[in-house]
Amino acid sequence: MSAPPFSSDTPETNSHSPPIIHNIYSQSTSTWQYVVADRTTGHCIIVDPVRDHCADRATISTTAADAIVDVVRAHSYTVDYILETHATGPQCLSAAWYLRMQFSTLQHEPPQLCDEVTVTSLEAMWRRKYGANNNFSTSIRGGLYDGESVTFGRLSLTCIHLPGFAAPYRRAYLIDKDVFGAHSIAVLTEEPPNICLKDLPESHVEESERHLDAWSSINRILSLPGDTRVWQDSGDYTVEGLQPLHVSQCIALNKYANLSKADFLTRRLAETQASRGQYQRPPSYKAVSLGSRLGSWIGV
Repeated sequence: MSAPPFSSDTPETNSHSPPIIHNIYSQSTSTWQYVVADRTTGHCIIVDPVRDHCADRATISTTAADAIVDVVRAHSYTVDYILETHATGPQCLSAAWYLRMQFSTLQHEPPQLCDEVTVTSLEAMWRRKYGANNNFSTSIRGGLYDGESVTFGRLSLTCIHLPGFAAPYRRAYLIDKDVFGAHSIAVLTEEPPNICLKDLPESHVEESERHLDAWSSINRILSLPGDTRVWQDSGDYTVEGLQPLHVSQCIALNKYANLSKADFLTRRLAETQASRGQYQRPPSYKAVSLGSRLGSWIGV
């Protein structure tokens, strides 16, 4: 399900052309994918492409990713980068590699793919096979570092790291007055419902550090100019979701927006402790070793 491209032409932007934004919804993962294009050159980037979620885990479906290919082909865009804002959650059904292969054929040059996990694994493999002193030229690289900027066409993209939340390597991308990958942080109105015990830090120090990182991340987004548009990254498809929220609107929605660092930490520690109590194992739970399980199975 794809929305019409969003155009943000306004009188005050006559010094440059704002991007064309195509927002494409993936029904099976309840996430949004984006094609962001420079209207003057036709160069673009892709943000958060996904494969379809299938009940049969052995099945691979690319309906959502193919919708991106259709948009790029229909507008004769050239894809420069494929970027992702999350490394876990529904977005872990990444279609980045699939799209890289598709566009390698369509435009005769692969877009640059930024991925920490993939690059680390490939570099380790290359070192084992060819030796540590060999240099390799590739269109795959590690994720953009915090504050790093790249260009596509005449547009500039800046990476914003957002630590303190469950997804490792979480980041947002700021392009002109549009930011992608920060919606769920900017409107953080309640604790995510999918808490599990392994996600809760064991020590008070680790817990405090995580919350302080989260406070910093929230305020990095909410301190952007009030007219900056924050595009939705996940959630049900709604008419409201077709249009972004402004940072000024996010401030009004986020229950932590006006808290000091100390007040935020106090409140989050209390809320996390309550979550720990809600999700802790029952008193009757007892860990059973693998040896004990095998013994019971074979009658020992």
